[in-house]
Amino acid sequence: MNWLRRFFYDADPIEPLLSGLHEYQAEMYKELLASSDIPTAIRNHNSLAVYRVPGATFDLLVKRSDMERAHEALNSMTGGEETEDPE
Repeated sequence: MNWLRRFFYDADPIEPLLSGLHEYQAEMYKELLASSDIPTAIRNHNSLAVYRVPGATFDLLVKRSDMERAHEALNSMTGGEETEDPE
């Protein structure tokens, strides 16, 4: 759990890379970024989403210092599809 403490309690703030994702999309992007050694977290906007409620939205979070590298990694892996923040 030390990685989690370092992720959330660091001087480098975390910010949403992508917002309004379905759970499977957030997990897919998280795995793609993990293959590039970019730590991520997924934030749930609906407390009922643990029960897989349709329409639940998630954010993919990265550290501010990794934001540019994360965009580049996702764009190179997906061909630029769906990597723009929908908000």
